[in-house]
Amino acid sequence: MGAWLQKSGMLNVGDLLTKDDFSKTDPTMSYPLSGLYNLFLINELGVDKYLNVYKIFSDTPDKINTEKSYHQIYHRRKNGCDS
Repeated sequence: MGAWLQKSGMLNVGDLLTKDDFSKTDPTMSYPLSGLYNLFLINELGVDKYLNVYKIFSDTPDKINTEKSYHQIYHRRKNGCDS
C-alpha cells in the first residue's frame, strides 16, 4: 500500500515530514507510507543508527539542536570535519 501511494503520487513521504502534516493525513494512508519510509531508513542506516536517529528527533522541535544531532548521528560536523 505504501509503495503504491508513493508511486501513484497520491501521497509522498514529503507530505508527512512534520507532525502537523502527518496528523492531518488519513491514517489509512499515512501509516503504510510511513512504514515504508522507516523500512528504507533501517535498510540504509542499520538498526542501531536508525534507533539513534529516532531518539534524537523524538524530542520537541524547539529542543532539537540540528548541529549537535548531525554530529551524534554521523560523528562529524556538517562541514565534513571530524571532531
